[in-house]
Amino acid sequence: LLNEKGRLDEDSAREIFNQVVKAIYCCHNNQIIHRDLKPENILFLDKEHSQVKVIDFGIAGLFKGEIIKAGSLSYMPPEVLSGMNYESHPCIDIWSLGCVLYEMIVGEKVFKGNADEKKEKIINCKYLIPKSTMSIEAEDLISKILIKQANKRILLKDLMNHPWVLNKK
Repeated sequence: LLNEKGRLDEDSAREIFNQVVKAIYCCHNNQIIHRDLKPENILFLDKEHSQVKVIDFGIAGLFKGEIIKAGSLSYMPPEVLSGMNYESHPCIDIWSLGCVLYEMIVGEKVFKGNADEKKEKIINCKYLIPKSTMSIEAEDLISKILIKQANKRILLKDLMNHPWVLNKK
């Protein structure tokens, strides 16, 4: 859908995002980290684009203990790219959710450039939200997700209750 439209209006993005968040919540409740969340791994189950499915659990792992360096650069968190922490943790998926949400609303990846430039921007958490592309609530949610320090990122349960997710202004 992103390939067709370039970007989504916030209501459409919210419907898709909520389904993806619920899928990841289910994974996390079963101690599973996806570790490669990106738009390409979110498929529609119907022509109306009303139901989504998260796919490609090829590098998924269990909470804590498993070490992984794989994933898609544009959606990897700073702690993995910097080499500070390769251990599986739910905050990896939270970061990726923020990147996916940004891409749905803005219509482009949050971290742009060649591989080295992207890595530098991600490690330093340097990104811009283009003016007038999203609501204050969406910007607030993204700013609570895309935080360099993993332990300061919004928790999934809090993300699910964020005003933007709940469509409350």
